[in-house]
Amino acid sequence: MSRTLGSILLVAGAVAVNVIPGAGQFISAAILSSGLGIGSVATAVSLSASFTTGLTLAGISAGLSAAGSVIAGRPAQRADTTETSRKSPIPVRTRAYGALRLYWDALFFGNKSDGTPIDVGAFHDGRANAITQVYLNDDKVTLTGTTVNALPDGRYRDSRVKCGFNLGLPTETAFADVVAELPGIWTTDHRGDGIVTGFLIKFLTKADKFLETYPNGDDIQMSLAGEWSLVFDFRDEAQDAYDQTTWEYRDNPVLAFLHREITQGGVDFNTQILPQIDKWTAAANDCDAAMALAAGGTEPRYRLALAYKATETPAAVRLAILNTFDGWYCENERGELIIYSGRFYEPTVSIGPDKIASYSIQQHVAAEDAVNEVLITYVSAEHDYATVDAASWRDQAAIDASGREPVTIGLDAQIPSPTQGRRLAKRKMIRANAPYRGSIVTTFGGREVLGERYINLTIEEAGAVFYDGPVEIVGSPERDMQTGGVRFEWVAADPAMDDWDPSEETGDATPVGEVPDVEPLDDPEITDAVVNFDTDSGAGAPGAYLVLTATGPDRSDLTWFARTKLSTASVWGERQYSDIDPGTSVTINTEYVPADAMVDAQVSYATGDGRRSAWSDTVTVDTTTDGIEVIYDGGILS
Repeated sequence: MSRTLGSILLVAGAVAVNVIPGAGQFISAAILSSGLGIGSVATAVSLSASFTTGLTLAGISAGLSAAGSVIAGRPAQRADTTETSRKSPIPVRTRAYGALRLYWDALFFGNKSDGTPIDVGAFHDGRANAITQVYLNDDKVTLTGTTVNALPDGRYRDSRVKCGFNLGLPTETAFADVVAELPGIWTTDHRGDGIVTGFLIKFLTKADKFLETYPNGDDIQMSLAGEWSLVFDFRDEAQDAYDQTTWEYRDNPVLAFLHREITQGGVDFNTQILPQIDKWTAAANDCDAAMALAAGGTEPRYRLALAYKATETPAAVRLAILNTFDGWYCENERGELIIYSGRFYEPTVSIGPDKIASYSIQQHVAAEDAVNEVLITYVSAEHDYATVDAASWRDQAAIDASGREPVTIGLDAQIPSPTQGRRLAKRKMIRANAPYRGSIVTTFGGREVLGERYINLTIEEAGAVFYDGPVEIVGSPERDMQTGGVRFEWVAADPAMDDWDPSEETGDATPVGEVPDVEPLDDPEITDAVVNFDTDSGAGAPGAYLVLTATGPDRSDLTWFARTKLSTASVWGERQYSDIDPGTSVTINTEYVPADAMVDAQVSYATGDGRRSAWSDTVTVDTTTDGIEVIYDGGILS
């Protein structure tokens, strides 16, 4: 199965494409309709400052716990397509779950023969549910067809920008605008089947309108906010695990985990999931459970907003999804997959001295190692889907008591809610500071722990009880070849980690900063026009020039312009006036204009950031030398 977007623009097979000089550059020669890319995001979670456990993926019981596993020490990685557009010789596929904003990987970028920039890119591998917002840089734009509607300040004016996207249907339609602009280079076969793609065309504009139309020059990046992968929800009888046309959009992490396994991991639903469907249903329902918010209303307990690249390992993407709901996953001896959500499950299995071959135990966490702050980030729709900081989860009493800087760890979860982040952070801190932890090697009779996240554990020796209570199995239990049982790491479990008081524990909302909009430029107006005569003009007859009084903004950075022409002519003569004092009303003395004629005049101004106003309405002046009359908008000004 392909991991890249290489060869992805033409359906079913590589097709040679000739690119004319200067027309642009293909990063991919063709979009194949075959298959879905695989990918993941690397994540790492330390169990505590003094205790970590490695994760072994080999073996029958390949359990993962987002609570306490470390994969090669790699921290969480967010796909760079959530940060910026990418240009690379062979673009890597991107897949996403939940609602977030993606930039594209370029498939074609360059110019047509007249210099018009044309870009085409791929956003997402697989069909998306909906595109909710189109961005050009950080501008939220709307479209009429494929034409970008102008913003109030004039950017993208005069229908100079076109863009569009598709949703990645199994059979797509080529972008008609690109086909029309690049005949013979981009054809109707360039469809992008099964891939969310988009295009951006920036038509050329006059020099005096360029910076108003394109304030950032030609450096415009297109991005899309959307609801991405459709997933199989086994709780809906209308959906079929083997018919993707029946799947629907969900941001439930358990369903996202299942989607990755059955589309990328080769898992068979009927034989590997269905026998454990009760556990999968309980975990999915737990993620959807309504949690009260301090401001009123509810939100689902756990959601995800996650993007990953095909170059990441399957183990890492599993862990990235598990991190979003503090999930736990394993494979039992029959190859069936078992999953638990991030909550305390009352244990049904007990392990005592009769089933323990050997053990180790660590009591207490040294005060200097105790975690007292968990940093939280989340993908914020209110911040245009940027990753922002939420209020951290802090044990302020412990910080004050120690008088030391906080011992801090990160949450490493790609989620859409700050309150969800704080619920996860609370669980993580309690686990990191658990007073007991250790390892167990069981006898053959202890194999019953396989497939269990929580068990009752009693460690007793010579009549002394060292631990008796519920524990959480961390990471993956492994076979022990000497005893015939299993070995596993454990940490004391605290059912109170699920307690939640929204009025006390929600934390302050992340503020949304106000970014002032660039004010649109008002059109100038000529309020008075007088013709003056200069008998010393040297032309043998009195020279005429216009004195124009105009209104505009009172800004010290303005440069004024005036232009004149004969009323019967079509070509204007323009001049710049940079030494005019600022004010709401200015006076401009033009250059000499023809005498004994009807002369048209207009004014405009430019701001210090390079934007140019529109020209004012035309004023027509009669410059006859035997009697001065000024005609303004059809009226006599005298």
